[in-house]
Amino acid sequence: MVHRGMLAMLLAALTAVSVVSPAAAGKPSTGPKVIGGGPPADEPWIPPTAEEQQSIDQRLAMAEGIEATSSAKSSDSVSPSAFCQTASPADGADTTTSTTACAPTSYSLLTYARRQNNGYYCGPATAQVIINRSRDFYSSTIDGESAGTNYRKQSAIGTRLLWYNDAAARWENTNTIGSTNAYMLKNGLNELGRLPSNFIYAVVPTGTGAAWHSKIVTDTQQWHMAFGTPVKMTSSSLRLTSWKPIPAGVTVMHWLAIRGYNGRWDGTDNAKVYYNDSSDRQGGGTGSYIDSSLKMWKLNAWHTARVVW
Repeated sequence: MVHRGMLAMLLAALTAVSVVSPAAAGKPSTGPKVIGGGPPADEPWIPPTAEEQQSIDQRLAMAEGIEATSSAKSSDSVSPSAFCQTASPADGADTTTSTTACAPTSYSLLTYARRQNNGYYCGPATAQVIINRSRDFYSSTIDGESAGTNYRKQSAIGTRLLWYNDAAARWENTNTIGSTNAYMLKNGLNELGRLPSNFIYAVVPTGTGAAWHSKIVTDTQQWHMAFGTPVKMTSSSLRLTSWKPIPAGVTVMHWLAIRGYNGRWDGTDNAKVYYNDSSDRQGGGTGSYIDSSLKMWKLNAWHTARVVW
Protein backbone atom coordinates (compact mmCIF):
# COMPACT_ATOMS: atom_id res chain seq x y z
CA MET A 1 0.00 0.00 0.00
CA VAL A 2 1.42 3.38 -0.99
CA HIS A 3 1.01 5.86 1.87
CA ARG A 4 0.18 9.53 1.36
CA GLY A 5 3.50 10.67 2.82
CA MET A 6 5.34 8.92 0.01
CA LEU A 7 3.44 10.54 -2.87
CA ALA A 8 5.54 13.67 -3.28
CA MET A 9 8.77 11.67 -3.31
CA LEU A 10 7.42 9.09 -5.76
CA LEU A 11 5.94 11.65 -8.14
CA ALA A 12 9.18 13.61 -8.15
CA ALA A 13 11.08 10.46 -9.02
CA LEU A 14 8.69 9.71 -11.87
CA THR A 15 9.41 13.03 -13.57
CA ALA A 16 12.75 11.56 -14.56
CA VAL A 17 11.04 8.67 -16.36
CA SER A 18 9.89 9.25 -19.92
CA VAL A 19 6.24 8.75 -20.83
CA VAL A 20 5.64 5.80 -23.12
CA SER A 21 2.60 5.63 -25.40
CA PRO A 22 0.95 2.27 -26.00
CA ALA A 23 2.18 2.29 -29.60
CA ALA A 24 5.74 3.03 -28.54
CA ALA A 25 5.89 0.65 -25.59
CA GLY A 26 8.19 -2.25 -26.45
CA LYS A 27 9.35 -3.46 -29.84
CA PRO A 28 7.08 -3.67 -32.88
CA SER A 29 5.14 -6.92 -32.87
CA THR A 30 3.94 -9.13 -35.67
CA GLY A 31 1.33 -10.66 -33.34
CA PRO A 32 -2.26 -9.52 -32.74
CA LYS A 33 -2.88 -5.81 -32.33
CA VAL A 34 -3.59 -5.04 -28.67
CA ILE A 35 -5.85 -2.16 -27.70
CA GLY A 36 -6.67 -1.02 -24.19
CA GLY A 37 -4.69 -0.37 -21.05
CA GLY A 38 -5.45 -3.50 -19.06
CA PRO A 39 -2.81 -5.55 -17.25
CA PRO A 40 -0.36 -7.72 -19.19
CA ALA A 41 -1.09 -11.43 -19.35
CA ASP A 42 2.27 -12.15 -17.65
CA GLU A 43 1.61 -9.82 -14.72
CA PRO A 44 3.76 -10.95 -11.76
CA TRP A 45 2.26 -12.24 -8.52
CA ILE A 46 3.05 -10.17 -5.42
CA PRO A 47 1.81 -11.70 -2.15
CA PRO A 48 -0.56 -9.52 -0.09
CA THR A 49 0.80 -7.60 2.87
CA ALA A 50 -0.23 -8.73 6.34
CA GLU A 51 -2.70 -5.84 6.53
CA GLU A 52 -4.18 -6.72 3.15
CA GLN A 53 -4.40 -10.41 4.06
CA GLN A 54 -6.39 -9.64 7.20
CA SER A 55 -8.95 -7.71 5.14
CA ILE A 56 -9.00 -10.46 2.50
CA ASP A 57 -9.58 -13.20 5.08
CA GLN A 58 -12.52 -11.39 6.66
CA ARG A 59 -14.20 -10.75 3.31
CA LEU A 60 -13.46 -14.22 1.95
CA ALA A 61 -15.19 -15.73 4.97
CA MET A 62 -18.27 -13.68 4.09
CA ALA A 63 -17.98 -14.57 0.40
CA GLU A 64 -17.65 -18.29 1.16
CA GLY A 65 -20.82 -18.14 3.25
CA ILE A 66 -22.65 -16.43 0.39
CA GLU A 67 -21.26 -18.97 -2.07
CA ALA A 68 -22.49 -21.87 0.07
CA THR A 69 -25.94 -20.31 0.33
CA SER A 70 -26.03 -19.50 -3.37
CA SER A 71 -25.41 -23.13 -4.27
CA ALA A 72 -28.07 -24.43 -1.87
CA LYS A 73 -30.95 -26.40 -3.37
CA SER A 74 -34.42 -24.89 -3.48
CA SER A 75 -35.51 -27.44 -0.87
CA ASP A 76 -33.05 -26.01 1.65
CA SER A 77 -34.24 -23.55 4.27
CA VAL A 78 -32.96 -20.51 2.37
CA SER A 79 -35.04 -17.42 1.71
CA PRO A 80 -35.68 -17.05 -2.04
CA SER A 81 -35.31 -13.28 -1.72
CA ALA A 82 -31.93 -13.09 0.00
CA PHE A 83 -28.52 -14.68 0.45
CA CYS A 84 -28.00 -15.21 4.19
CA GLN A 85 -24.70 -16.32 5.64
CA THR A 86 -22.71 -16.36 8.86
CA ALA A 87 -18.97 -15.89 8.84
CA SER A 88 -16.33 -15.93 11.56
CA PRO A 89 -14.13 -12.82 11.81
CA ALA A 90 -10.53 -13.23 10.75
CA ASP A 91 -7.86 -13.25 13.45
CA GLY A 92 -7.41 -9.73 14.75
CA ALA A 93 -10.48 -8.47 12.92
CA ASP A 94 -12.81 -5.99 14.59
CA THR A 95 -15.25 -8.27 16.41
CA THR A 96 -17.83 -5.48 16.56
CA THR A 97 -18.30 -5.87 12.81
CA SER A 98 -21.42 -7.90 12.07
CA THR A 99 -20.56 -11.34 10.74
CA THR A 100 -24.13 -12.38 10.01
CA ALA A 101 -25.69 -10.74 6.99
CA CYS A 102 -28.36 -11.16 4.36
CA ALA A 103 -27.93 -9.82 0.85
CA PRO A 104 -30.85 -9.14 -1.48
CA THR A 105 -30.92 -11.03 -4.75
CA SER A 106 -30.28 -7.80 -6.64
CA TYR A 107 -28.15 -4.84 -5.63
CA SER A 108 -26.22 -2.07 -7.38
CA LEU A 109 -24.14 0.84 -6.17
CA LEU A 110 -24.82 4.37 -7.35
CA THR A 111 -21.81 4.93 -9.60
CA TYR A 112 -21.34 6.99 -12.74
CA ALA A 113 -19.08 6.05 -15.64
CA ARG A 114 -16.27 8.26 -16.88
CA ARG A 115 -14.90 8.32 -20.42
CA GLN A 116 -11.25 7.31 -20.50
CA ASN A 117 -8.94 10.11 -21.63
CA ASN A 118 -7.11 8.00 -24.21
CA GLY A 119 -6.69 4.46 -25.50
CA TYR A 120 -4.78 3.17 -22.46
CA TYR A 121 -6.58 5.03 -19.65
CA CYS A 122 -9.23 2.40 -18.80
CA GLY A 123 -7.37 1.86 -15.50
CA PRO A 124 -7.52 5.52 -14.39
CA ALA A 125 -11.14 5.77 -15.60
CA THR A 126 -12.09 2.67 -13.60
CA ALA A 127 -10.26 4.02 -10.56
CA GLN A 128 -12.03 7.36 -10.95
CA VAL A 129 -15.47 5.72 -10.87
CA ILE A 130 -14.59 3.76 -7.72
CA ILE A 131 -12.92 6.71 -5.97
CA ASN A 132 -15.77 9.09 -6.83
CA ARG A 133 -18.27 6.66 -5.30
CA SER A 134 -16.23 6.32 -2.10
CA ARG A 135 -15.88 10.11 -1.85
CA ASP A 136 -19.58 10.83 -2.48
CA PHE A 137 -19.07 12.46 -5.88
CA TYR A 138 -22.28 11.74 -7.79
CA SER A 139 -22.48 13.31 -11.23
CA SER A 140 -23.63 11.76 -14.48
CA THR A 141 -21.15 13.76 -16.57
CA ILE A 142 -18.71 11.44 -18.33
CA ASP A 143 -15.93 14.05 -18.40
CA GLY A 144 -13.04 12.71 -16.36
CA GLU A 145 -11.23 16.07 -16.41
CA SER A 146 -14.00 18.09 -14.77
CA ALA A 147 -12.62 19.34 -11.46
CA GLY A 148 -16.07 20.09 -10.05
CA THR A 149 -17.61 16.66 -10.66
CA ASN A 150 -14.69 14.39 -9.77
CA TYR A 151 -12.67 13.90 -6.60
CA ARG A 152 -9.52 13.99 -8.74
CA LYS A 153 -9.08 14.63 -12.44
CA GLN A 154 -8.48 11.46 -14.41
CA SER A 155 -5.10 12.74 -15.61
CA ALA A 156 -4.04 13.22 -11.98
CA ILE A 157 -5.22 9.72 -11.06
CA GLY A 158 -3.11 8.32 -13.90
CA THR A 159 0.03 9.62 -12.19
CA ARG A 160 -1.01 8.11 -8.84
CA LEU A 161 -1.62 4.53 -9.95
CA LEU A 162 1.84 3.51 -8.84
CA TRP A 163 3.88 0.38 -8.31
CA TYR A 164 7.56 -0.46 -7.91
CA ASN A 165 8.85 -2.55 -10.80
CA ASP A 166 11.57 -4.75 -9.30
CA ALA A 167 12.78 -5.91 -12.71
CA ALA A 168 13.30 -2.32 -13.91
CA ALA A 169 14.27 -1.03 -10.43
CA ARG A 170 11.98 1.99 -10.67
CA TRP A 171 8.57 3.36 -9.73
CA GLU A 172 6.07 3.36 -12.59
CA ASN A 173 2.59 4.70 -13.19
CA THR A 174 0.03 4.38 -15.99
CA ASN A 175 1.70 7.10 -18.05
CA THR A 176 5.18 5.64 -17.89
CA ILE A 177 4.22 2.21 -19.26
CA GLY A 178 1.03 2.92 -21.22
CA SER A 179 -1.17 0.55 -19.20
CA THR A 180 -2.32 -0.21 -15.64
CA ASN A 181 -1.51 -3.44 -13.86
CA ALA A 182 -3.49 -4.72 -10.89
CA TYR A 183 -0.97 -3.50 -8.31
CA MET A 184 -1.07 0.03 -9.69
CA LEU A 185 -4.86 0.05 -9.48
CA LYS A 186 -4.83 -1.44 -5.98
CA ASN A 187 -2.33 1.13 -4.69
CA GLY A 188 -4.21 4.04 -6.24
CA LEU A 189 -7.56 2.96 -4.79
CA ASN A 190 -6.08 2.54 -1.34
CA GLU A 191 -4.34 5.92 -1.60
CA LEU A 192 -7.19 8.04 -2.95
CA GLY A 193 -10.35 6.21 -1.93
CA ARG A 194 -12.24 6.58 1.33
CA LEU A 195 -12.31 3.06 2.75
CA PRO A 196 -14.44 1.48 5.47
CA SER A 197 -12.75 0.26 8.63
CA ASN A 198 -10.98 -3.08 8.05
CA PHE A 199 -11.33 -2.76 4.27
CA ILE A 200 -8.24 -2.62 2.04
CA TYR A 201 -8.14 -3.26 -1.69
CA ALA A 202 -5.93 -6.20 -2.62
CA VAL A 203 -5.06 -8.25 -5.68
CA VAL A 204 -6.70 -11.66 -5.29
CA PRO A 205 -7.35 -14.70 -7.51
CA THR A 206 -10.85 -14.57 -8.99
CA GLY A 207 -11.49 -18.23 -8.15
CA THR A 208 -14.37 -20.32 -9.44
CA GLY A 209 -17.43 -18.78 -11.06
CA ALA A 210 -19.38 -19.16 -7.82
CA ALA A 211 -16.52 -17.56 -5.86
CA TRP A 212 -16.41 -14.68 -8.37
CA HIS A 213 -20.12 -13.95 -8.02
CA SER A 214 -19.88 -14.15 -4.24
CA LYS A 215 -17.05 -11.63 -4.32
CA ILE A 216 -19.36 -9.25 -6.18
CA VAL A 217 -22.07 -9.66 -3.54
CA THR A 218 -19.59 -9.26 -0.68
CA ASP A 219 -17.88 -6.07 -1.83
CA THR A 220 -20.83 -4.24 -3.38
CA GLN A 221 -23.67 -5.13 -1.04
CA GLN A 222 -21.95 -6.03 2.22
CA TRP A 223 -19.22 -3.36 2.09
CA HIS A 224 -20.75 -0.91 -0.42
CA MET A 225 -17.51 -0.76 -2.40
CA ALA A 226 -17.03 -1.14 -6.15
CA PHE A 227 -13.96 -2.99 -7.42
CA GLY A 228 -11.83 -3.44 -10.55
CA THR A 229 -11.89 -6.39 -12.92
CA PRO A 230 -9.71 -6.89 -16.04
CA VAL A 231 -11.02 -8.74 -19.09
CA LYS A 232 -9.64 -9.88 -22.44
CA MET A 233 -11.65 -10.14 -25.68
CA THR A 234 -11.00 -10.92 -29.34
CA SER A 235 -13.15 -11.23 -32.47
CA SER A 236 -13.65 -14.93 -31.75
CA SER A 237 -14.23 -14.70 -27.98
CA LEU A 238 -17.27 -13.88 -25.92
CA ARG A 239 -17.97 -10.14 -25.99
CA LEU A 240 -19.36 -7.81 -23.36
CA THR A 241 -22.66 -6.03 -23.97
CA SER A 242 -20.84 -2.70 -23.78
CA TRP A 243 -18.61 -3.52 -26.77
CA LYS A 244 -19.17 -3.52 -30.51
CA PRO A 245 -17.85 -6.45 -32.59
CA ILE A 246 -14.06 -6.60 -32.37
CA PRO A 247 -12.11 -6.69 -35.65
CA ALA A 248 -10.15 -9.81 -36.56
CA GLY A 249 -6.56 -9.71 -35.35
CA VAL A 250 -7.34 -7.37 -32.43
CA THR A 251 -7.04 -8.24 -28.75
CA VAL A 252 -8.73 -6.01 -26.17
CA MET A 253 -7.28 -5.85 -22.63
CA HIS A 254 -9.53 -3.72 -20.51
CA TRP A 255 -10.48 -2.62 -16.96
CA LEU A 256 -14.07 -2.39 -15.70
CA ALA A 257 -15.64 -1.12 -12.46
CA ILE A 258 -17.93 -3.73 -10.86
CA ARG A 259 -20.91 -2.11 -9.13
CA GLY A 260 -23.49 -4.82 -8.36
CA TYR A 261 -25.28 -8.02 -9.28
CA ASN A 262 -28.67 -9.56 -10.00
CA GLY A 263 -29.51 -13.14 -9.11
CA ARG A 264 -27.82 -16.09 -7.49
CA TRP A 265 -25.03 -18.01 -9.16
CA ASP A 266 -26.22 -21.22 -10.80
CA GLY A 267 -23.53 -21.77 -13.43
CA THR A 268 -25.67 -20.34 -16.25
CA ASP A 269 -26.21 -16.89 -17.72
CA ASN A 270 -29.05 -16.24 -15.26
CA ALA A 271 -26.88 -14.40 -12.73
CA LYS A 272 -25.96 -10.89 -13.87
CA VAL A 273 -23.24 -8.37 -13.08
CA TYR A 274 -23.65 -4.58 -13.14
CA TYR A 275 -20.61 -2.62 -14.28
CA ASN A 276 -19.31 0.69 -15.65
CA ASP A 277 -17.34 0.90 -18.90
CA SER A 278 -15.27 3.83 -20.20
CA SER A 279 -14.48 2.96 -23.81
CA ASP A 280 -16.87 4.73 -26.21
CA ARG A 281 -13.87 6.09 -28.16
CA GLN A 282 -12.09 2.73 -28.25
CA GLY A 283 -14.83 0.47 -29.63
CA GLY A 284 -16.93 -0.03 -26.53
CA GLY A 285 -19.29 2.21 -24.61
CA THR A 286 -19.17 4.62 -21.69
CA GLY A 287 -21.95 4.13 -19.19
CA SER A 288 -23.65 1.59 -16.93
CA TYR A 289 -24.25 -1.92 -18.25
CA ILE A 290 -25.55 -5.32 -17.19
CA ASP A 291 -24.15 -8.59 -18.49
CA SER A 292 -23.92 -12.28 -17.72
CA SER A 293 -21.80 -12.86 -14.63
CA LEU A 294 -20.69 -16.17 -16.16
CA LYS A 295 -19.53 -14.39 -19.32
CA MET A 296 -17.49 -11.80 -17.43
CA TRP A 297 -15.96 -14.49 -15.24
CA LYS A 298 -14.83 -16.36 -18.38
CA LEU A 299 -13.36 -13.21 -19.94
CA ASN A 300 -11.46 -12.51 -16.71
CA ALA A 301 -10.31 -16.12 -16.32
CA TRP A 302 -9.01 -16.03 -19.90
CA HIS A 303 -6.90 -13.00 -18.97
CA THR A 304 -5.21 -12.76 -15.54
CA ALA A 305 -7.86 -14.55 -13.41
CA ARG A 306 -7.38 -11.84 -10.79
CA VAL A 307 -9.42 -8.92 -9.48
CA VAL A 308 -8.60 -5.83 -7.43
CA TRP A 309 -11.03 -6.58 -4.62
